[in-house]
Amino acid sequence: MHSGEIPSLSGWLLFSPEAIDKSPVSPGVYVFRLKEGSFGRVLGHSDVVYIGGTTTRRAMGTIRGRLKQHAGSRELQWLRRISKQVGSLEVAWIPCSSPVQALMTESDLLKRYSDDHIELPPGNRQRSAVRYQQICTLIEQCPLGEPGKIERKIRSIRNG
Repeated sequence: MHSGEIPSLSGWLLFSPEAIDKSPVSPGVYVFRLKEGSFGRVLGHSDVVYIGGTTTRRAMGTIRGRLKQHAGSRELQWLRRISKQVGSLEVAWIPCSSPVQALMTESDLLKRYSDDHIELPPGNRQRSAVRYQQICTLIEQCPLGEPGKIERKIRSIRNG
């Protein structure tokens, strides 16, 4: 999957405080990509570095909140390292109407990426892979018409 194949993304912005200020204060999905070039995957090439989404937690429940967290977190030094050693990063997002829609959109993008490359984007850690598998299983098992049930289960996966 190349970033150009992801539908409904906003325009790409260089990852910076200005981009964070322009990001929506709503649930959603965000994608980091290399500004120029691509890199090899197990199968094919991609410019997508990370696919993330918002949670139901207040501080991380918006795209802007998550991007602020990425910009300031010591745990997420990998973003700065990529920018310095590999190339500039850009960010784009897909606003969603609810945390559940954001989670399902994020899971769909991760599945598409995994189907195309036989692996997740390099910035998506093992915990993301485990959560992704749990959510895929949950979505397959949950009957349609029971959104409250799926939302409660997704919250428990995301929060724990």
